[in-house]
Amino acid sequence: MYELNWGSVPVGCNPTVLELTQSIYNYLSTPLTDSDLEYVRSTPQNEQLLERARQRRVEEGYFTINDVEYKGPFRRSDVLGSHRCIYGIRAVKTGDGKDVLFFNLGPGRVPHY
Repeated sequence: MYELNWGSVPVGCNPTVLELTQSIYNYLSTPLTDSDLEYVRSTPQNEQLLERARQRRVEEGYFTINDVEYKGPFRRSDVLGSHRCIYGIRAVKTGDGKDVLFFNLGPGRVPHY
């Protein structure tokens, strides 16, 4: 069975907080592929949840113009459901000396500024 295997969020060396958050945003804004949609929709209730997540993203976002986003593609962020708040980022050095950043997501309201 297919799994969602999107890989890691690409960031450069020594990223600033702005570069890091922009990379996370770009990663989660990526449209779902046909195989991603097939996997998500393989669970019956996910179709409705995915549609609701897209609607919520559009209504709470900044880019609602003439209903374009309502009809636009599903995005990776739509699969997160209510887990759209960043709870923190931590740096870890792996056994092979590689630096890895982990970010934790959790439920909560997304602030608007």
